[in-house]
Amino acid sequence: MRLSGLLCVLFLFTVVARAADVSAPRHRVIAADRDQLVWFDADGKVAGKLEKIGPVHRIQVLENGHILTQDGWTKLIELDGDRKIVWEYDAGRSNGNEGKRLEVHAFQRLENGHTMLVENGIGRIIEIDAAGKIVHELPYTVSKLNAHRDVRMGYKLDSGNYLLCHEGDGRVTEYARWQDRMGLRSPAVRQSSGRWSWPRGVGQSGLQCPSTGERQHAHRNRQRPQCD
Repeated sequence: MRLSGLLCVLFLFTVVARAADVSAPRHRVIAADRDQLVWFDADGKVAGKLEKIGPVHRIQVLENGHILTQDGWTKLIELDGDRKIVWEYDAGRSNGNEGKRLEVHAFQRLENGHTMLVENGIGRIIEIDAAGKIVHELPYTVSKLNAHRDVRMGYKLDSGNYLLCHEGDGRVTEYARWQDRMGLRSPAVRQSSGRWSWPRGVGQSGLQCPSTGERQHAHRNRQRPQCD
């Protein structure tokens, strides 16, 4: 009796699982592993491959149907619908990085067409145009620079701030978009209280908070001004 009951439960579970599988929405998928990119159609069948490609940590599907991904730890590539490279950028050979140890794990194509990337080991967030020219640059802070572990993921938010996951330090930090306009040489960081602060020693006697216009004063190298 118990065996027949168990078989009945298993049968019902199988029927429900199959029904859920049939009714669930299906999507195309792009995956990366073992030095290849693989495209799957909505039925799970392989629709295409790009082989002999370096390590991949992120794949971003762009509005035009292209994908932005990477071919190794320093090179970003954009692929069209035919899986042809239509744009590329090698951070290891560009903008003063020649001969330096760095890796790129976090990158993002922005709405204005620029590309944001985080240069692990160098200690900066940059935005580049289609020609690879830096149009914006911002430092990030870690306890010790490490090309592989500085930043595992990073995004530019709708506010314009940058949200980085610092793997080596075990923390997530939001960096203010406005620190460069205020002449800060050290990153402004949002605290758990929601207020912004920056390290001692920035050499600022008075700073204005962008969101409120409030002026924060501090004696040079003694206090830590804060902004909401």
